[in-house]
Amino acid sequence: MLRRVIALKDVVCRGLNPVTFAPRVGVTRFLSAPANRSPPANSRIPIQVTYHQLIDALSQPQTLLIDVREPGELTSDGRISEKAKNIPLGQLEVAIGLDGEEFVKKYGFPKPSTDTMVVIHCKLGIRATKAALALWKIGYTNVIVYPGVHDWVENGGALIKK
Repeated sequence: MLRRVIALKDVVCRGLNPVTFAPRVGVTRFLSAPANRSPPANSRIPIQVTYHQLIDALSQPQTLLIDVREPGELTSDGRISEKAKNIPLGQLEVAIGLDGEEFVKKYGFPKPSTDTMVVIHCKLGIRATKAALALWKIGYTNVIVYPGVHDWVENGGALIKK
């Protein structure tokens, strides 16, 4: 199988949604940055997607949406999607260090591989940015940030409360 690798920043800088763009042109992996290095000061990492790009991303089965808010916030504020999986920021690095079976037991979904398309969000985007940088530093190559619940609501998105 031929692998097409392109720079994630090149796609986003052109105003394209990386999640929907990749399958259309046969991209199998985005080249984000080398693992285990801090991003350069002028880096565009982590890349943020807009509300409309997130809507497109949520329609793609390969996209993993991770909400890094605390469980109490999910209850009080609600979720932006049923597809969102919760790993609080304070648990993220330990969670990713778990083996696959332990991860599934604790979080209820399969541990993402380092090339899984991961969109991370929180309430305002601050924790999501920290989470994206943490994942990037340990080798995750397709990590994107969505600003969060406030942006979702401002753009007319409904919250799911349970």
